[in-house]
Amino acid sequence: MFGLPPIQTAIPPWSKKMAAIIRRVLFKTGECRMIAKCIECGCDDLHACESGCCWVRLDRAAGLGVCSECAHRVSGWDAGDRTLGEEHEFLSELEGD
Repeated sequence: MFGLPPIQTAIPPWSKKMAAIIRRVLFKTGECRMIAKCIECGCDDLHACESGCCWVRLDRAAGLGVCSECAHRVSGWDAGDRTLGEEHEFLSELEGD
């Protein structure tokens, strides 16, 4: 059969690796100043938590925030605590950031 392949095979599936590549390209080209990451779990603007989340606190300039799944960190955030959780640090090491 001739023609284009079905859409499922014509467009590669989205992946964490592809998102990381896009993020690095955006940073290098200056198209994106900062993609925020949660200080606790490490989710970011391109990768929500598995059950879904949104920002409850966000400092776009610093590239940090607290997502709704990690709301237990809000009181510390409001008091100025921006220390990164172990999961965030682990994900950053995997990504090579």
